[in-house]
Amino acid sequence: MNALVSASPMLRASRLVVAAGLAWTVLAGLAAGDGAARRTAALADDYRIVISSNREGKTRPYSILSNGSGLAPLLAGGRRLMPVAVSRNGGTIAFTGGLGLADPTGPIWISRADGTGLHRLVKGDAFGPILSPDGRFVAFSPQRGGVSLVRMDGRGRRSLLSRRFCCAADWSPDGKALLVDEGDTILIVPLHGKRRVIARTGPIEDASLGTEQTIAKWSPNGRWIAFLNTEDEIRKNGLYLVRPNGKQLHRIVRGPVITVAWSADGTKLAFTHDDGYVGVVRVDGRRPIRVGRLRAFETPAWAPDGRSFAVAGRDGDDPTEVWLVNEDGRSLRRVTSEGENSMIGWTRRKPSRAPAAPIPPSERVLDARSAATQTGHVLRSSRRRGRATASMLRFGPRASLRSRDLSFPRPVPPKRRECGT
Repeated sequence: MNALVSASPMLRASRLVVAAGLAWTVLAGLAAGDGAARRTAALADDYRIVISSNREGKTRPYSILSNGSGLAPLLAGGRRLMPVAVSRNGGTIAFTGGLGLADPTGPIWISRADGTGLHRLVKGDAFGPILSPDGRFVAFSPQRGGVSLVRMDGRGRRSLLSRRFCCAADWSPDGKALLVDEGDTILIVPLHGKRRVIARTGPIEDASLGTEQTIAKWSPNGRWIAFLNTEDEIRKNGLYLVRPNGKQLHRIVRGPVITVAWSADGTKLAFTHDDGYVGVVRVDGRRPIRVGRLRAFETPAWAPDGRSFAVAGRDGDDPTEVWLVNEDGRSLRRVTSEGENSMIGWTRRKPSRAPAAPIPPSERVLDARSAATQTGHVLRSSRRRGRATASMLRFGPRASLRSRDLSFPRPVPPKRRECGT
């Protein structure tokens, strides 16, 4: 009995030690998990999105952090080039359009992702430049058609395919071959070797317009090729997958899908539908997810960490903004907030130029019935003899008040109608 009594304090002490150890383990795990979450958030915020925006009235390329801060122009204001592609490693940007002309066709220009080193790569009109995974080559379609290849220094230009209505759609992950889209035929064209057909669709009414081009994408892990069937027989439209050897062709999304993008691990695809909605689907095609209220028609781009993707779209009647969407499609966050915007790609390079200045408000409220504009005018509302009026006031050189009547009839409510009339 005495032995049991004397042992009980020791037993209690050992239990306290075990409990303390368990508590420490749990707290350490929570702290580690919280730290990992903070590191993940910090990692996501470290990525930047390359966009084009007309926030200042003219379309220019910008770089912005994924949390919506750090907006900065990439090029000088006089160089109105349109960014069209970012290399897979995020180090290089391709532009099209001549100086002073933002256009999807035109000479091809190249710069580092921070906006430095801008130089013209291809003279004359061209379109659809895509950058090799290692950033060493650019594939594009010259004005005469076909697919050509050129090194980043402008040397070694050669024609890979001379067919009129075709364009380069994507690079293989190892950079040794190109996916080429001919509208109703998907080809693999090696840089050295024999080309082969991997998929065909039905006829397209007018593939020469180019509206059905550039719709094939190679998965980053090299296992699948995704392409969009836009043939005239609508019941066959949709998002398809096929192996690079042309086998296991199957459809994973039905209907008129218009854009598609692979996640970094090659297990998911983000897409936009002709009806305007954005979706996410896994390779097995089971239970595709539809992203809530957003309407978009441009190609999404997955973040390098694969946990989210960016897409340009509209929320209701608002302008087109860039949005960040979680991989499960349930979290939607707006990145931009000024002007009309398009999303190009991702990079981790900081822009070399200073951050963009905020856009001042176009109007400033003076009182309950007056507002001042950037042009020095004052808008004032009033009512006169049953008419709702607005006056535009401007201060002249001697501080005399000039006004211009902007009156308009008060809206007349519709007559009340009884049921059945």
